[in-house]
Amino acid sequence: MTDSLAHPSTERAKRDTARELSELDWHKLDIADVFQRLNVSPKTGLDKDQHKRRVAQYGLNKMSPPPRNLVKKWLFYVFGGFGSILFLGAVLCFIAWRPLGEPNPQASILALAVVLVVVIVIQTAFVSIEPSECG
Repeated sequence: MTDSLAHPSTERAKRDTARELSELDWHKLDIADVFQRLNVSPKTGLDKDQHKRRVAQYGLNKMSPPPRNLVKKWLFYVFGGFGSILFLGAVLCFIAWRPLGEPNPQASILALAVVLVVVIVIQTAFVSIEPSECG
């Protein structure tokens, strides 16, 4: 089944949006026509009643903050890019230490696995703190 058959309302919304965008003519209008379409005065702008009505209808003109999904972001920091290589190395070290290292597992292999886990934690902490410090 194709995507257009699975989500016909999405396809229709895309077509409607494309049609609306193709029919925009604001750039062709004279400035007096723009003021008339928007029902504003070129000298005073919106009056108080129009302002209240439009704020009630459309809401305040401010940007909403982007959604924050910290778990997804941290998982990307741990398993994305260089973190995935470090994680794979730590897993292999733990496997080489206990199951493959029997009957006499070496402590140095365990130490290397622990160091890799610590590096992953520190790297994730730095990468997750850095954007919040910049913004």
